[in-house]
Amino acid sequence: MVFDPALTQRIAIEMQFEYASGHELAENAHYDWIPSTNGAEGVETRELVTLETCYTCHQPDSLKAHGGRRLDLENCQSCHNGIVSDPNGVSVELGHMIHAIHMGPEREGKDAEGNVVPMPYTILGYGNREHAFDYPAFPTKPFMDCAVCHVQDEELADKDLWLANANANACTGCHTDSPAQHKSDKNPQLVCTDCHSAAVHSDHKKPYEAAKDYDVTVSNVEINANNLLEFDVQITAADGVVVTDEEIYQQGYSNPYMVVSWDIEKDYPEQAEQPTVGMTSVGTIYDHRRFSLKGDDSTTYDDGVFHVTTSKNKYKDEVIYKTYVLDLPTDINTRSLEILPVVKVCFDEGADKRVKCTADGAYPAYLQADAYRAALGDAEAVVGERRPIVDDAKCQSCHSFEFYHDSNGVNCMACHTNDKSLKGNGEASNGVALLNLNRPVSCTRLTRLKDMIMATVVAYPEDRLYNVSLSCRGLWWS
Repeated sequence: MVFDPALTQRIAIEMQFEYASGHELAENAHYDWIPSTNGAEGVETRELVTLETCYTCHQPDSLKAHGGRRLDLENCQSCHNGIVSDPNGVSVELGHMIHAIHMGPEREGKDAEGNVVPMPYTILGYGNREHAFDYPAFPTKPFMDCAVCHVQDEELADKDLWLANANANACTGCHTDSPAQHKSDKNPQLVCTDCHSAAVHSDHKKPYEAAKDYDVTVSNVEINANNLLEFDVQITAADGVVVTDEEIYQQGYSNPYMVVSWDIEKDYPEQAEQPTVGMTSVGTIYDHRRFSLKGDDSTTYDDGVFHVTTSKNKYKDEVIYKTYVLDLPTDINTRSLEILPVVKVCFDEGADKRVKCTADGAYPAYLQADAYRAALGDAEAVVGERRPIVDDAKCQSCHSFEFYHDSNGVNCMACHTNDKSLKGNGEASNGVALLNLNRPVSCTRLTRLKDMIMATVVAYPEDRLYNVSLSCRGLWWS
């Protein structure tokens, strides 16, 4: 590389002070200038993101790299530039590295035979040790929601540059095999946006944005002669067109649930279950309180209207093995009642057009509809709201449009009530059920999870809820 005094140059400074107490203080600074003019006028910039945006998901201490003394993005860029790689030739240029790390286990590529295979970003790092970023690293859904990091911050000089002039190294952090298809592998002159539009990444949000304007109407709510709750449900699009059962998603654990609760201003119903009689369980745990619009025999469908009764069946090998019946309080008419819709509707992937869920490329997105809340015995009653425990915006700033499951807003408490326990590993001395994670995990993930849980144990020694054992040979939790 030949030094060119007409180009922008950078001096990056890092300082770290260590005190006898063990406390450390680190500071970073940088200075950009053009040697030929000995000034900063005309300095080129590439300010695409801010460190504060990273802190939306990351804790500040977690981004102190290389022993905690490198903190600022500008200093990171000084070394992680466009020509640097690890000893195996894997690019560690900042744009490429950050995109590749955040792909986590979703990152794929092609092997020598052309088969698409998992290809987590793997680099040879400190101590000449290989590190694979094969664990979940980006909690947002849709996964390609670039706006989580590339925010519209007016203080960023180049906030839209990633849409107009995408760095090829950054693109290949995710699109691992594309350069090889174009016979331009690791070509720093390749500008993907010469042919491709980076704006296509925003298409992944369109189903979710459309789903925000859908409505779920609950009506005809009543208690029948068997003390079961019955009600009708109708789902409509923004234009008033009724959504059919074929356009509502149901697969695996993902069901179009209606979750029934009461006493929401008092942190929801108590988790209780009567002794099972035959195959029938009566109670108020979440299995008794959520009813699928498809597949559990609680619901009938006719001409756009779902009719729900709060008794359902669970199947195994197409045979009923358990019936769950909701145990309504005798004074339910005087209590606050909530019916929360947790429903996905299918759209064309990357579009706002609704389709049947059996269509090729159908993509399900959760509706963001208000829960039905009422007091059945008093139509004029002011129904209590749940306690404002968390700031929903903070959750969604990291997770974007969808959490792991049941993502109609941040309504975790509807199922995860205060007295819901984790079962499977006996009980602690205080009677709380112990968590049992009896599954294989990678050593890296195991260590991080163990550190997180042990931090909890240290903070609350009287509540040792976990038996923690760590073995990088067996790789098992117990």
